[in-house]
Formats: sequence, structure tokens, C-alpha cells
Amino acid sequence: MADAIGGETLFDYNGNDTLNYSLNTEGRKTEYAYDDANNPRLPTEIKVIDVDGTTVLRWQAFTYDMGRTLTEQLIDPADGTTVLQETERIYWSVQLEFRSHCSSDSSFG
Repeated sequence: MADAIGGETLFDYNGNDTLNYSLNTEGRKTEYAYDDANNPRLPTEIKVIDVDGTTVLRWQAFTYDMGRTLTEQLIDPADGTTVLQETERIYWSVQLEFRSHCSSDSSFG
């Protein structure tokens, strides 16, 4: 995919059609991990790697609670364990039920 000045971003996908990584025009790589069996298409970890290929610039971890609660942690890339920020989001869903009544009388009087 090309940006406005012609720079291209590369997207690489896993065998299950989830994003494995993206590589931007500056050479930074964003890696995605999917380790939640209940939500296999939602990322559990996102890391932005600098152009040197080893320095982690940003590290986010995600957990999902039955698909309703998302907890996002910003991890300190220097040590990989210290949580710098944690945000919890609760999503509600509304289940709608539609009923259709059909008459067996097909006369159109």
C-alpha cells in the first residue's frame, strides 16, 4: 500500500489470515501475536521494532474477557515486564431477536 508521497507499507499475513507484521516506509516493523484461544483473530501482543531489527520502541499487550472486556497494557520496552499504563474497556452488545409471522393462507383477495 502506498502513501501520499509514494512510500510503501508491506503487510504480511499468517496462514489463518491474521496480520503477522507490517513494515513501514521508514523500515520499522510492527509485529502481531495471537495467543487467545477464545479470540483467535484478536491480537494479544503488538510490538513496534526499530529499523535496527532488535530495539523495541513500543510494546502493547491485550487480554480479552469473554469478548466483552478488553484490557490493554503498555509495557516498558526496556525490560519487557513493567506495566507503564493499563486501560480497561468494557464493550456491551445488544442481542436483537427478530420474529417473522407468515400465514399459510396465500390468497390475495
